[in-house]
Amino acid sequence: MSELLILEGEPMVGRILVHKLRREGYEVTWLRTAGGGTPPTDVALVEVDLGGDSRAWMADGAAPRVGWFAICDHDDEAGAQRAVRAGAAGVIRKPFKPTVVATQIRTLLEVAT
Repeated sequence: MSELLILEGEPMVGRILVHKLRREGYEVTWLRTAGGGTPPTDVALVEVDLGGDSRAWMADGAAPRVGWFAICDHDDEAGAQRAVRAGAAGVIRKPFKPTVVATQIRTLLEVAT
């Protein structure tokens, strides 16, 4: 079972992702901030709007074993580009469809094996 980490400050977004990804069979940890270190994980979803928390996480080398995706608002092109430069496997733009997010994660995990 793959382990996923969600760093997302918006409660509704976090709950939607946790619900969908657990139904897909993943073990999911959801944190609202990146402070205090993050647990080891296979794939992470990181909200770029967490400000200093997400920028520190992206620069800190806290990368998961397989890869990570940035979560950003649909019009946050600068945040999306910053995340890709920092090593994100892709960008999830809000609003999103949970099934599409699950497919992106599944594809990343399949490519890695």
